[in-house]
Amino acid sequence: GDAGLITMARHLTSVMLIAQAAGGLGLQLQLGSRAVPAARQLSIARHAAGELLDRSLHGSDQLQSRLRDLVMSLNEKEEAVLADAEEEDDIAKLKQELYEILDEVPDRGLGADEADMQDILDVAEDLKELVDLTDFEFSPILAGNWRLVYTSSKAFHTNQGLIGYARDVKGIVTPELYMKIEKRYKKLAYEEPITYGEGSLASFFGKVAQAESVRAECTWRTTGDGLMLVVPTQIVAGSRSWEPMDRQAKAMRTLGACRPIFLDEELFILQSQIASVIFIFERS
Repeated sequence: GDAGLITMARHLTSVMLIAQAAGGLGLQLQLGSRAVPAARQLSIARHAAGELLDRSLHGSDQLQSRLRDLVMSLNEKEEAVLADAEEEDDIAKLKQELYEILDEVPDRGLGADEADMQDILDVAEDLKELVDLTDFEFSPILAGNWRLVYTSSKAFHTNQGLIGYARDVKGIVTPELYMKIEKRYKKLAYEEPITYGEGSLASFFGKVAQAESVRAECTWRTTGDGLMLVVPTQIVAGSRSWEPMDRQAKAMRTLGACRPIFLDEELFILQSQIASVIFIFERS
């Protein structure tokens, strides 16, 4: 009777809601003893709802209306879940392509040939089209520690790093750049570990003497057109600290006003206002 069909329709509605949520989380649901992807679960529910609708042709108008609405809703949810799954698959393929190119590129992009640089930029642009970072500052995965793996910035490579000390101080190199982002107080820190050359006087004299790293403490904010503005407030090396000088402040401008174009649990890609210049960070 109508009561039994309505109960079944309610059950299908619950299945639809659970499957929708699971699809958004990339989970699988249990159907009997088998694990069934959410998109398949929605398809099963949709067909079952259609059969219920056929069986209820002699039922009340109210029941038929509810079942038609359910079938339409299930159709929409199934299409949405399938679209999300396809998008996630596209992102995974593009990231794999990006990693393969980066494996062939030396020293964070220094000396990379034009073909590789263009390929990396093309993949980054394709990833950009698959995400919406309009409100990136509210993303729960923005905060944390990131490590630079690639940049096409000539200024960065000329300065031998972001802060520029390896360029200015003979006998040291800064082979890594780490970025720590805090959302609550809009704090950001860049840190470059220091490697001293054998016999380097810089390890004994000067501002970075005996320091393990040089760190730029900054604040950040977003602009109305989606840029991430970063302002350095203090340079720290070991027990010493000072306000950024002209050359240091200028060097850090390469990352001072970039646009986030891709963000997930593993990668964070920023694009300079010069569109060909990008910075690729991975979670560290």
